Amino acid sequence: AGLFTGPSRATAMGIYVTGPYLGGIVSLSLTNCVALPLAGGDWRGVMVLYAALVACSGLVWLVLTSPALTGTRVGAGEGKKFNIGAFADLLRLAEVRLILLMSIGIFFINHSLNNWLPEILKEGGYSAVQAGYWAAIPSAVGIVGALIIPRLATPARRLRVMAGLFCAALLASLFLQVGAGPVMLTGLFMQGIARGAMMTVSILILMETPNVPQERLGLAGGLFFTAAEIGGVLGPITFGVLSDISGGFSVALASLTGVCLALFFILARLGRAWRR
Repeated sequence: AGLFTGPSRATAMGIYVTGPYLGGIVSLSLTNCVALPLAGGDWRGVMVLYAALVACSGLVWLVLTSPALTGTRVGAGEGKKFNIGAFADLLRLAEVRLILLMSIGIFFINHSLNNWLPEILKEGGYSAVQAGYWAAIPSAVGIVGALIIPRLATPARRLRVMAGLFCAALLASLFLQVGAGPVMLTGLFMQGIARGAMMTVSILILMETPNVPQERLGLAGGLFFTAAEIGGVLGPITFGVLSDISGGFSVALASLTGVCLALFFILARLGRAWRR
């Protein structure tokens, strides 16, 4: 918020969200053919391996942010005190509440497909290794989408761009119900386009909501991810329960279609709130 404005802010946000997508490409494409054999064919061993990578990342972060490297010194009483009332002030804004609801739906869709896509592809006729490679396609497309689409989503057309992304997510939920072939491949591309930009554009909408003070954008971003991860948890669990009950993925994918339709409704409400 402090370093970038306008299109440069959108580009900066697009660059930093490519990190998770690069990680997704590596994990999806290498888990079955590299990590699983290294773990002796035991998926629990793969989890231990990935946990070790997370631990190493934490150690690297501690080193990079140490005062010795950054040259920062925080004295006693310096910095702003935490103010719980600031969260309440933000939640009183109708636009913020609608964006938080939207974030729940976005993460519901993204996390459901991110976690279940290899199984969906295996049911569509691919082997485990092939499913891993194909499941990496949305991550690759998502990197391109995250770098390009947010920059195109200028304030004047941001809500329309978001509507287009919701449409791509809806089409992905329909096309992935078809077996292996061009239609499913198209669904993977649609998922990648939506996945790479929905979160970034929605955060941009939140950051540029007129009634959100500039000094509280950090708090607003925290609220965004707190709410969004409700969908991030409920999505994969709901998807798994529905697929288990129905014995396939058609009902679970149809639930994502329903969430997409709900997101269109929330976006329409947000547009009316902005015009007041």
